[in-house]
Amino acid sequence: MFADAAAYERVLHSPRFTVEALAAAYHADPGAVAIKPFARLRTIKVVLPRPASSGSPADCDVYGSQQHFPLGAWEI
Repeated sequence: MFADAAAYERVLHSPRFTVEALAAAYHADPGAVAIKPFARLRTIKVVLPRPASSGSPADCDVYGSQQHFPLGAWEI
């Protein structure tokens, strides 16, 4: 979520914030990654493939709360 519309637009339209860049950061197939903007909420959802079903014994992050770490060092 972004504090203002300018920050939201800056990230959404950044040449760094692409399906290909996100796929590389998460070691995923670009065809399985999607960027879903929600302008009214100033939120951008990134959809990534899960290596295991949510809640299965192999799932190590049921709520997806640890998924932001690969983006922590990005500068946009």
